[in-house]
Amino acid sequence: MGFTIRQIRQIAEDIWDLEAKRVDLLKFCGDKLRELKPNISDLEIADDIDSIVSRVRHQVEKKIESFPEKGIPPNFEFDDCLPNMLRRCGSDKNNWIRKYLTQIKRAIKVINPISFEYFCKHILECNGIVSSVTQRSRDGGVDFYGLLEMHNYAQTVFLRSVKLRIIGQAKRYSGNKKVGEAGIDEIRTKYSDFKARHGRAFEILPDWFKESNYPVILMVVTTTGFTTDAEKSAARDNIILRDGDQITEDIIHSPKVEEWLEPDRLGDKKFSRDLFLESFDKCRELH
Repeated sequence: MGFTIRQIRQIAEDIWDLEAKRVDLLKFCGDKLRELKPNISDLEIADDIDSIVSRVRHQVEKKIESFPEKGIPPNFEFDDCLPNMLRRCGSDKNNWIRKYLTQIKRAIKVINPISFEYFCKHILECNGIVSSVTQRSRDGGVDFYGLLEMHNYAQTVFLRSVKLRIIGQAKRYSGNKKVGEAGIDEIRTKYSDFKARHGRAFEILPDWFKESNYPVILMVVTTTGFTTDAEKSAARDNIILRDGDQITEDIIHSPKVEEWLEPDRLGDKKFSRDLFLESFDKCRELH
């Protein structure tokens, strides 16, 4: 009467996307059993629930452990005293908008694919990188590019004169599809064309970018995530990967976040999906 591994992973994803401050895994998994198996008896639930909670907990623990590597805080952590109780994380000055994390992530997934390229430009700018988007009619697999100046970050004088060129690709998926190894090979191929100084990937970039001698780093940004094979492939060439969780965190810290808020019935601020999507559509229309 239990769940498949795919169902267990989906339950973990559903929990991760909740906006609640606390989540009782035992209750949540019990409710899921009743929802997906309406005819199940209380006795059958009692027989299965411990195993299901253990499997779901394992998937949630894996998600929690993956977030430090991404450089962002996890949505939840386990309570120190109650082993099956999750509590929401977050203790920075942007805590008030963090409650809209799930809404923001969902909005990013439905952004217009071309507008998403301008979204990626904004993400780079949020991180202090001068960035621009390539012309869509001449797109050669390079969606955006930028210049990273290390003097904005370096604590030592030795790195302050270092600059890095960025070539990026935007992968906007509305569902749960992940970027596979083919997506990494795609930008790697475009970079090979760029180095050989031929092909559309070379032609669409501005002269200052092409003639510069600064090192180049590659980046792939997606609304979802990356397969294990894609991550391994990217690691071989130090290609930067930015997934849906990371870009959602970037948006929380965006200087434009106030522009995406509107008053609710009580006069408090709330995230507006329409204002958010319109802001990047306008960027597309202006160019």
